[in-house]
Amino acid sequence: VTIGGLDIPRAAITLGSVLVLVSGVIALFWKEFKIVSFDGALASAMGLSATLVHYLLMGLVAVVAVACFEAVGSILVVALLIVPPATAHLFSDRLATMMGISILVSAIAAVGGYVLADASNTSVSGMIAVVAGMEFALAVIWSPRHGLVSRGLRNLSLSVRIAAEDFLGRLYREEEMKSGVRPLRPLEASSAGPIVDWFGVRSLAWRRWVVQRGRGWELTPLG
Repeated sequence: VTIGGLDIPRAAITLGSVLVLVSGVIALFWKEFKIVSFDGALASAMGLSATLVHYLLMGLVAVVAVACFEAVGSILVVALLIVPPATAHLFSDRLATMMGISILVSAIAAVGGYVLADASNTSVSGMIAVVAGMEFALAVIWSPRHGLVSRGLRNLSLSVRIAAEDFLGRLYREEEMKSGVRPLRPLEASSAGPIVDWFGVRSLAWRRWVVQRGRGWELTPLG
């Protein structure tokens, strides 16, 4: 369509109108949406109609879906309804932050997917969905709270701390029994393995809680 001498895609007008509508309703009923979504019983106890708010939210989703189906088709609609929020949830548990991250993830997927589709002469909608999936995969691996790498590092840190505390306790008990210096060997009580045990003992040495004497270890006054 032509507006003010400019040729504008019809879908841009439709989706722009839907954007204004949805943004306005969310801003107006933000607290109601939030409390009904997370605690419907509390919302009802406060006098809110949880059913009405729920159907208002579902109505907005339906309006967005219908408008977007006409513009870009089902692949991109389903991908951008699901993948950006799922990606955002790996970075934050706060609703407002999740919505902001979802918007950012969607924008990166849209721009990046369009550029890659143009370069490879393939489906724009499909490539945008692929980029969104790649963002989700990166979040699964690298997100600071729920990512596989960060979770693995936290588990490793906990295992090393437990191994260090076990070794420290054994040294203390042996010193009480006057058995002298303790040779370093894998801890009988540890199931983490000799590598984790080695890191645990080295962490104690770094904090100057133990000191090596020959082939064995003994407590320092600080330890």
